[in-house]
Parts: sequence; structure tokens; C-alpha cells
Amino acid sequence: MPYVTGKKYRVWWGVGLDWSAMKLELSDLWETTDKGIYFVHPYTEARAGGFPITTSSSTGANKELAPTDTLDGTAADVSGVNKQNSEEIIKPATTSVLPKELTLYVDGKLPDKKTLSMKAYKCKENKCLDPLADVVIEGTERKWDNQASWTAKNPNKTVPKCDGSESLIVEAGWNMVYDIAGDSCPGGKPYKTIIVHGRLTLKRKETATPQDINLRVKHIFVTGELIIGTKLKPVPTTDNFKITLYGEYAADTVVYDGAIEAGNKVIASIGKVDMFGSGPAAPVQKLLADAPKD
Repeated sequence: MPYVTGKKYRVWWGVGLDWSAMKLELSDLWETTDKGIYFVHPYTEARAGGFPITTSSSTGANKELAPTDTLDGTAADVSGVNKQNSEEIIKPATTSVLPKELTLYVDGKLPDKKTLSMKAYKCKENKCLDPLADVVIEGTERKWDNQASWTAKNPNKTVPKCDGSESLIVEAGWNMVYDIAGDSCPGGKPYKTIIVHGRLTLKRKETATPQDINLRVKHIFVTGELIIGTKLKPVPTTDNFKITLYGEYAADTVVYDGAIEAGNKVIASIGKVDMFGSGPAAPVQKLLADAPKD
């Protein structure tokens, strides 16, 4: 399909149909002094981190790209790349709502490059989930607020901070215990992500006083175990355990593989999630007939 230089085109591939591969060929009539062309593609499918693609040209190497959010974090994902001179062009979004868009800019400044091939992925490098390790859960508990609990994987890791940027991983085999009373992030932003490959248990400290727990996070992904109370020792009625989830309409969609699109502000599990709470102190009985007024 031919296009005219110096123009901007909005291209739809159909309702719910996003391209997975695309090839552009530059005409031999295109002069280096001609204006470029903008192609704007709205995309509807869930894509991790926006719309990751790789590109290659007849004389250039592969290059991986991803849309970039505007500074306020509320605008549509927009990115553009000058495919002929390999200079990235980030074009700010002019709208604060979805749909998300991919902006592509092409010109003829390098006449030796005549073709451009692109391939889109659900996730970066088309790898959404890391291989899961089959590791036995350790017998010793790791306390969430103890720095030593986190340093086994990273010697410089500190106790998780509530600044909205922390993506935490409970590694395979870890037996992590969260028993911090009150708000997990008082006065701060929620954790960005908690990925549980091992075991994460929310439980009360050994105390006679009631205890409330509020773990604040944007999303949780469980490949191992998330435990809140047990069948033999449920969370007592005197306690309130909460997981408060946060998310924005235009936040990155969480994509775990080509078949699992979780969105954002979710608890997603392909492992084990157990939650046990105590029943009411007095059982509630449903009457089979209306009770007399007197």
C-alpha cells in the first residue's frame, strides 16, 4: 500500500487485532530531502511494559524498543523511532487516557536502508515467565523487617522501602514471614510488585493483644505459596488482616505469558494461595418460616 511523504497516518488492523509482525519497504523514488511519514497504531492487546518490539533493516542490526510513558504516568504509552538513522524519537502523548498507541516515524535519510522488519511480543524478548525452580521450602523463618532475610540473594539488599518503586521477590525456597502490625507503608507509597516464588506467610506476632495487618502493594504474583492463616490456626476474629491493592487506569498491564493477561491491581497465582479466617462467634441460623412478632 503506497503512502505520501510528509503525512501522518492512523492505521487500524481491526477490532482487537494487533499486528505481531510488519515489514516496510521504502520506494526508490524517496529522496533524502523528502519529509518523513508518521504511522500511528492503536493497540488493544495486553502487552507487558507497553508494546515491546524488535526491529531489523537490510543493513542494520536488531534493536529492541519499548513505549515510554509521559512523566505524569497517566498518558497513553507512545514511542517512535526514526528507523532510517537509528535515532530514537519520543513523541509525547496529547491525551491522558487510553487507548495506547505506538507511533512510528520513517524517513529516507539513509538511502542504503530500504526495508524495515518488526516483530511484536507479548513480553520482553517473548519471555514472560522465568523458569520456575523446584526448591524445598526452608525450615527457618525469614522475617520481612530483618535485613538478613533479603541479603542471601543480594548482599546489598536492604529492608523493603515504601517509595512506590520496590519490586520484591520472595525467592524459591524462602520461608518469608510478614508479621508487621499496622500499615506496611505508613505515610509512604505501596510496594510496586511482590513476586512469591517461595512462601510468604502473613501472621500475627505471638501476643495476647489484637493485631491488624495491612500489606499495601500494586500487585502480587504467586508461583509458590501465599499463606494467611491455616485450617488449624485461622486468623482470629479479633484481628484484621488486609492486602490493599493499588493501580491506575493507564498503569502497565501485567502479562505473565501469551495466555495469561492479568491487567493491574491484582493478586495472580499459578501456585498456592490459602486464606483461613475464624467464623463468627455465634453461628447464624436461617429461619425456615417467619417468626411471630410477640
